[in-house]
Amino acid sequence: MNGKILIFLCLAIGLAGCTVPVRIRPLDRPMPSSETSGRPFKPSLGGRIGARPTIELTSDLRNSAPTPSSPSLSQSEDVSLFADIALAPRLDVGLDLSLYQLILRGKFQIFGNPVQTTRAGNLSLAVTTGLGVGTTGNDDKNTATTYSSTHQSQHSYSVDAALVAGVRPAEWLLTYLGVSAKYLDYNGSFTSSNASVGTGDFKGQTVWWGPYTGLELSSRRFRYRMSFGWSPLKSGEVQENLFSSQGELSVALGSIED
Repeated sequence: MNGKILIFLCLAIGLAGCTVPVRIRPLDRPMPSSETSGRPFKPSLGGRIGARPTIELTSDLRNSAPTPSSPSLSQSEDVSLFADIALAPRLDVGLDLSLYQLILRGKFQIFGNPVQTTRAGNLSLAVTTGLGVGTTGNDDKNTATTYSSTHQSQHSYSVDAALVAGVRPAEWLLTYLGVSAKYLDYNGSFTSSNASVGTGDFKGQTVWWGPYTGLELSSRRFRYRMSFGWSPLKSGEVQENLFSSQGELSVALGSIED
């Protein structure tokens, strides 16, 4: 009896693991701080962990085609890497990289001192923008059940922007409040050996925006930031209100001036 139960559980787990979802997983909208690095032509490297939207067009491509008009919206935790370099004391550019998307980003500080020369009481205001691309694909062939053979490919393009103001209660602490938005356009193709699904294309758009706040603990070498935001996420005819958070640590490379 115990052996039969074990076999049943193994079969159930194996079948559950055979699902082939179609999901779009872009990086979240930006939630930057209000100060640039202030170190011209010197780079910074870092990592970020936080929630990213997940736009599920179908839970199993073996049984149903993607439906961009009525996706399932959720969030999942993910890690991304980034690199920044200052082109001027008030202008940073950089790259954000994850498994699903690459974003070219720019940040301009309108007023206030950058991190390198900041002091307690510093007031700052900055704007950011980003352009992103993503591509992914997947082939799934189950030799035990040949009807589950599938193929999918995806491409996405995004643009985002943020406006953020901040104040330093202390030289090592920056608090900030901002608003940001992101627009995502995606398309793809699919093939399923299930005749009721067949072959086809899909495309759709997703937009989300909202306020956010956060704090940054910083020195001239290290910066640690936590941001929290709320946004309505709309994709197709579906909308969900999401709360998201991001944690970020970066280190400035090269010499540090006094």
